Amino acid sequence: MLPGLSGKDLSARCGWHRAKTTRIQKGDAPPSDRDIRAWCAACGADDQADDLISTARAVDSMYLEWRRLHKDGIRKVEQNWNTLHERTRVCRVCVSNVLQPTGGGSGSSTPRTPKATTSATPPSASCPSPTGSTGPCAACPS
Repeated sequence: MLPGLSGKDLSARCGWHRAKTTRIQKGDAPPSDRDIRAWCAACGADDQADDLISTARAVDSMYLEWRRLHKDGIRKVEQNWNTLHERTRVCRVCVSNVLQPTGGGSGSSTPRTPKATTSATPPSASCPSPTGSTGPCAACPS
């Protein structure tokens, strides 16, 4: 939103009831494509509407996939995760926040790139999994 633009002002610019703006802001109601376009127009950001709509659809899709995976409960997801990692022999990870020099000395102007890590050791048994349990982790090379 524009600095100084209140929810009441935004509602008036979009032609909505104030409660609708509040529900969208709090995440209680997902915005429709039309809502996103109106919001962007009210804020003078028409050029960003298509990207925001695309992002909103991607988020909806990810949420539906998460719901599908967890429809029978989290226990099955954790069992599948642990089974997969018990069979893991090589773990390949790209660590995008660790930059490695690509050559030259300390004064080299050679660009740094993310390092891909490969480990022939099974993942650690003490890493937390994405489901919140402790167990082997795909991001753990040791």
